[in-house]
Amino acid sequence: MKSSLTYKMFGAFVITSIVVIVFAVVSFRYFLHRDFAAFVNRAEIETLTTLQDSLAEEYRLQGDWNQIRTDPRHWKHLIARHLFHEDDRSTPPAPLVRHHIVPRLFLLDGDKNLVTGKPVSPEKGALLEIIVDGKIVGWLGLAKRHTFHRSPESTFLKRQTYILFVVGGGVLLLSALISFLFSRHFLAPITQLTHGTRELASRHFDVKINVRTNDELGQLASDFNAMARTLSSYETMREQWLSDISHELRTPLAVLRAEIEALQDGVRDVNPRTITSLHHEVMNISRLIDDLHRLSLADSGTLSMKRELLRPVAVLTMTVESFRGRFEEKGLTIDTSFVGDEKDWIITGDADHLGRLFSNLMENTLRYTDAPGMLKIRGHSSDTALTLVFDDSPPGVPEKSYEHLFDRLYRVDPARSRKSGGRGLGLSIAKAIVKEHGGTVRAADSPLGGLSIIIDLPLTGKATG
Repeated sequence: MKSSLTYKMFGAFVITSIVVIVFAVVSFRYFLHRDFAAFVNRAEIETLTTLQDSLAEEYRLQGDWNQIRTDPRHWKHLIARHLFHEDDRSTPPAPLVRHHIVPRLFLLDGDKNLVTGKPVSPEKGALLEIIVDGKIVGWLGLAKRHTFHRSPESTFLKRQTYILFVVGGGVLLLSALISFLFSRHFLAPITQLTHGTRELASRHFDVKINVRTNDELGQLASDFNAMARTLSSYETMREQWLSDISHELRTPLAVLRAEIEALQDGVRDVNPRTITSLHHEVMNISRLIDDLHRLSLADSGTLSMKRELLRPVAVLTMTVESFRGRFEEKGLTIDTSFVGDEKDWIITGDADHLGRLFSNLMENTLRYTDAPGMLKIRGHSSDTALTLVFDDSPPGVPEKSYEHLFDRLYRVDPARSRKSGGRGLGLSIAKAIVKEHGGTVRAADSPLGGLSIIIDLPLTGKATG
């Protein structure tokens, strides 16, 4: 992971923060000026109440607005006395000159004709009714303020704007710091994953990612660790697989080579017995290669398989009959009386492959079960699956070996297996065939004291006749 990604994410966070803060500052400043102007205008209008009452009293005494219309000083002194509480009529008070409200005041008569001042349009000003004896005799007007220049209000707005920009700058710096720390924290697991991926590419499968979070990155790290463990397991299996294959091929090839060299040196004569021995070793190698080829096809999903409706118990019965003679020769019996009515059930599959499956299981019993012994085949079914159980008599299998029985070239007792002719592929092929039929297979203790193989096959239906 290049460090530039950290800066890219940091830059993205900072730019986003700048845009948000600028938008917030500009919006706040706009609404501050707008609402503050409305607030100031309302406050100024409220201060005109006493002047409004004073003008009503003035009209009651004079009967008209002529004095105010003809004498501007009288208008100013009236404002000063009632708006600013000034009683000195000799000169205009100092606040009157400085205050911004006076130049914006104007007076209209009852018909809204100008009496004094500079009137503005209704939308730019506010009018207060002057009522005398229940009759509107005039209007006191005030031009609204929209801007503030060289006034206390202007100073207040400048101060608030300055504070707003200082706060915005502080927030921006804080956002930049948080963004940088967050970027590094967010990218740390990705950096570890990148390092772990490189380790896997270098075939170092013991790599582990330590990410202590419960989010998607934590799940990704857990999945990565699981993948690394799986790859490590497959690597170990691959190495063991190559070692086992070379060993399995080495033994028959060594025997075959020794016999051929004996024939070449004249130690043994060429006769039907030696030819039969050579043929036997060649067939062992051929069967081993065929089994390996079948397993490779199953792994790649290209194992040729017919899809047709068939009775699995009928296939089982035919296979049992083909093995019965060999079982009797070794002193073993086969009991299928516990299969019951499962012979009527139908599955979708390949009869040849099922025959190979049952043959492998019975071959396994024939090779490893001590005489006198027994193979008992039981069956039962549910609405969706047919279960076939193959129980044989001693010797049994250590419980720790159950999970490895279906591994390729696995033997519980390698020496005894080679003596009996086993290659450690029969149960692996059986598992592949069951899987191709959508079923499952597992091993357990047999009630007869040996090994129990349980097969579950999905049912298609039941024969009606």
